[in-house]
Amino acid sequence: MMDTLILDPYHRVLKDMLPEGHTIQDFISWRERPAFEEFEKGEISELEYFRRFYKDTLPEDLRQKFPRPEKIKKELLKSVEFLPGLEKIVSDLRSREDVVLGLASNYSFWYHEIFKKKSIIEESFDYLFFSCEMGRRKPEPGYYDMIHESLGKELGGADERSVLFIDDREINLEPARKIGWQTHRMEKSEALAAAIQEFLR
Repeated sequence: MMDTLILDPYHRVLKDMLPEGHTIQDFISWRERPAFEEFEKGEISELEYFRRFYKDTLPEDLRQKFPRPEKIKKELLKSVEFLPGLEKIVSDLRSREDVVLGLASNYSFWYHEIFKKKSIIEESFDYLFFSCEMGRRKPEPGYYDMIHESLGKELGGADERSVLFIDDREINLEPARKIGWQTHRMEKSEALAAAIQEFLR
């Protein structure tokens, strides 16, 4: 979803919130990565995620300077914007009777708040697959297996070559190819539109 369908404001938000003299890499180095992944897989609550947001070894003076996770969340969800050209691409696909649209994302239960701000996202997709409800994250093979199995049941069997999987990260495309899906790495909407047109021929 992020940086494939809608703009991910993460780096812009952090750049504005970090204290002078500290970089995004400094911030990332003090984040507790396991807590983030567990939250995205729905294994821990938001309260627990916020409690473990920073590593226990983060010095107290930095803990006071770095932004609180509650504030980061508020800024991240302040606005929701499609990537340039993506709203039209989705709208055009939605108008076709021979296309089924699915949204597959590594994201927490915060996605409900994104849908509240931009309801057209939820309304545009036939299927929604979020890591927080699946208990798996890309690029875990099980993530793709669950989607393929679900589509097979819902659509009465899905031919692997009938699926075009789009993602902005190459590491997330590799497992999709192993299943047999066609893939496209999201960079520019013009290239995506051309790839979709070729896929639908």
